[in-house]
Amino acid sequence: YYYLNGKEICDYLIDPPQTNYQKQIFYRSYDITEFIKEGGNAFVAQLGQGFYSQDRAWKTYPKTRYGKECFIGCIKLEYENGVEYIKTNTKDWKYIYSPVILNNVYGGEIYDARFEVDNFTLYGGDDDGFMKVVEDVTPKGKLIPCNIPPVRVIKEIKAKSIKHANGVRDGAWIIDIGENIAGVVEIKIPRSPVGATYVLRYAETLDQLGKLDFRSTGAYANQMIQQDIYIAKGVDGETYRPKFTYHGFRYVEITGIHDLTDKYGTVPKASMLTAYAISSDVQKTCEFNTSNEYLSKFNQIIDRTVRSNLHGVPTDCPVRERCGWMGDAQINCNLLLSCYDTQAIYQKYYNDIITSKEVNGYVTNISPGMRTNRQAFPNYGASVVVIAYWLYKYYGDTQTVTENFKHIQEWVEEIKSRSVNYIVDQGLGDWDPPVEQDSPRRMPKSHAATFTFYEVCLMTAELCFNLSLGDGNYYLDLAKKVKDAVIENFYDHENHTYGYWASNGGALHLGLYPDGEKQALLDATAKLMEKDN
Repeated sequence: YYYLNGKEICDYLIDPPQTNYQKQIFYRSYDITEFIKEGGNAFVAQLGQGFYSQDRAWKTYPKTRYGKECFIGCIKLEYENGVEYIKTNTKDWKYIYSPVILNNVYGGEIYDARFEVDNFTLYGGDDDGFMKVVEDVTPKGKLIPCNIPPVRVIKEIKAKSIKHANGVRDGAWIIDIGENIAGVVEIKIPRSPVGATYVLRYAETLDQLGKLDFRSTGAYANQMIQQDIYIAKGVDGETYRPKFTYHGFRYVEITGIHDLTDKYGTVPKASMLTAYAISSDVQKTCEFNTSNEYLSKFNQIIDRTVRSNLHGVPTDCPVRERCGWMGDAQINCNLLLSCYDTQAIYQKYYNDIITSKEVNGYVTNISPGMRTNRQAFPNYGASVVVIAYWLYKYYGDTQTVTENFKHIQEWVEEIKSRSVNYIVDQGLGDWDPPVEQDSPRRMPKSHAATFTFYEVCLMTAELCFNLSLGDGNYYLDLAKKVKDAVIENFYDHENHTYGYWASNGGALHLGLYPDGEKQALLDATAKLMEKDN
């Protein structure tokens, strides 16, 4: 967060976006003309860990931290007479520890208002206790200007209700904001004694007893409960909104409420809390309207899901992982590129995929970051082909394809090398289907991986023909061999089916069925759905 003469320069959150910091680091430029004053100016940067310095989540991984919190910046002045002056000297810069005494983008913040320094963002303000900055010598990647939309507040939500967390007046309260979001809350602190400690914890669902269900936020996977703590300084009008974290939630548990202005035992009001959904500030490029209430609700849920998983990187979830899982990114890119102005975000993300490959020596399951989750599974590494293909189809982006065509070719060959007679039996398969993971109705991983193998062959062939790249006939021939193998090994000719909803649906979408069998496969799929339901 940046301040000039006491005023915040921008409203960007969790910014600049995450990258593979060994290779590239994004920076932003701001027009600060309106903040400059005659006589003297004070610039302040407030730093948090972000994804660069976080090391508390995912302790099962050997390393997730690139280095300590750090900052680089300059101020460029252009005078009316054409003279330019650039301020980069940091020898006279100073630092002090802020009231944010602990922060983690996954876990939350601890903010101790007793450490606030009055007027420290103003020129001539109190600088008692400040120390000289220390040069950061940790190796880093190249500085790159950031051109993707920033993360901002996209919606304000008033809390809907409040209740006792445990059914009794024990000081724990649960506030329901009425919908599931990715974001933060702002709490109005009642007049409280100095040191009063407010603890806010978050979850997407409640358990059978009406308490927060931390399974909904993956606390048992990343070893963290989403939690913010505010320690009051004991004055009127205190408010708190976290800066260096965000949460996936609908319900907020609050403990530690003190109110010296009201009677003992007074029930707090839900209006003490306001929620703010945050997301990359991308514009929607299409509209969907229908008189069908169910479909309208479903469309709203899709939009909320998209917004909750777009924070500089397309992520898998806004709670436990917040990672660029490539399977999720490639499955969703068709939707995001066609319905939202996400070209710049997906171009940036594709670059993350390539720089992850350069850092690790192979395509990874997660990009960017150190939590790579090993070499990519077939459906995840397919992002190398699928995302480039849809960027070209929707935006006419030939540059991403042509500059990275060798990576596209290498991925097709990688999957071919993992196949046995053109069948690929690797990966996570149909991950988190509507049925349980161990359900007999779940699409087999050999279907999921091999169908994807077929799809990327077709996409690569089309790119070859349209952009005069490589031998398109090679990929068409490879696709035919994969198709023949799929039909021979998986298709039930007697019953006209692959035996699974997802397999049949995927085959109908890709044309992966014997000649003349489309209608029979469609009819068999309808019967299968009726039978299973």
